[in-house]
Amino acid sequence: MKLDTFSSSEIIEELFKNEKRKLKIAILTPGFGFDGQGRVVETQAQELRNCGHRVTIFTLESEMSPPEGVKLDVIGGPRNYYLEAIYHLFFPFHVFKVLKYTLKLKNFDLTISHHNSVGWLSLLAKWLWKIPYIFHAHSLNPPEAFPKIYQRVYIHI
Repeated sequence: MKLDTFSSSEIIEELFKNEKRKLKIAILTPGFGFDGQGRVVETQAQELRNCGHRVTIFTLESEMSPPEGVKLDVIGGPRNYYLEAIYHLFFPFHVFKVLKYTLKLKNFDLTISHHNSVGWLSLLAKWLWKIPYIFHAHSLNPPEAFPKIYQRVYIHI
């Protein structure tokens, strides 16, 4: 099955085809805002909710409200551009928050991660409780597309 030609609900239907119940789904994203990634998460949450699934968005920061019928859990983080970049990079080492939010994922049937900084939570939930996850790799420009040296270094990390 070529996954890039299917919607999220179709992929989930295929993964859980032997189960008739509605799922409890966690969508993880570093930011839930008006950018492209935020809009993908919003649309995905709406689609899954419309299929009858219970959806919660976990995010480090939020600029907008979740779709109706979708829960939002803001993990928190710095609001400064530079500190935010560092925080995202080192989030997996923030032991207490990682443990707290990994435990929150224990009762979910599926996690969908939209970035590797919060993707660690999905990976830990899979290791600990065998919760399947889907990882969305959003586009990333090559390092040459970034004008500042610190941006190019950050992209390599």
